[in-house]
Amino acid sequence: MEITGPSGSLLDGNQQDWFLQKGTWRVQLHGELRGDVRLMLLEEHETRIAEFLLSGTDRQGTFTVEHDITRFELRAYSDAGTVVDLQRLEFYRA
Repeated sequence: MEITGPSGSLLDGNQQDWFLQKGTWRVQLHGELRGDVRLMLLEEHETRIAEFLLSGTDRQGTFTVEHDITRFELRAYSDAGTVVDLQRLEFYRA
């Protein structure tokens, strides 16, 4: 899936009913990334859990969840000219 958009555009905002256990996690983008993408992880649409920048040379970020969460949303914002050829996003324990 290839995703593009103008600077500052929301590339994806998808709330899921996934369980994310308390602890330190790493998220990794698998696929190609040309440009920069800012990822935000929010609980229940409003509580920011983490925010980090992914680039073509650094496609992973680490964050800590202070309590178990069951509903979270991952938002991705692009810089102008960014192209994401997304295979998958992988969450794993850091």
